[in-house]
Amino acid sequence: MDWLIFLTVILLVGLAVGGYLFWSMNRHANRHRKHHKHHKRRRHQRQHNPTLAENGGLPDKREGQPPRGL
Repeated sequence: MDWLIFLTVILLVGLAVGGYLFWSMNRHANRHRKHHKHHKRRRHQRQHNPTLAENGGLPDKREGQPPRGL
C-alpha cells in the first residue's frame, strides 16, 4: 500500500514538472517568433534621420536671442 502512495506522488510531481517545462518552452518559442516577425516588419518601416544635405544645410544663425541652456 505504501508503494502505491509513493508511485502516485512521484507521478504527480513528474506531471507537474513536465507540464511546467512544456509551458515554459512553448512560451519561449512563441515570444521568439513574435519578436522576430515584429523586428523584420519594423526594419522596413523605420524612417532614417535626414542628413544636412537632404535638409538643405544648417538653419540661419539666430540673432538677438541668447543661446538655450545658459
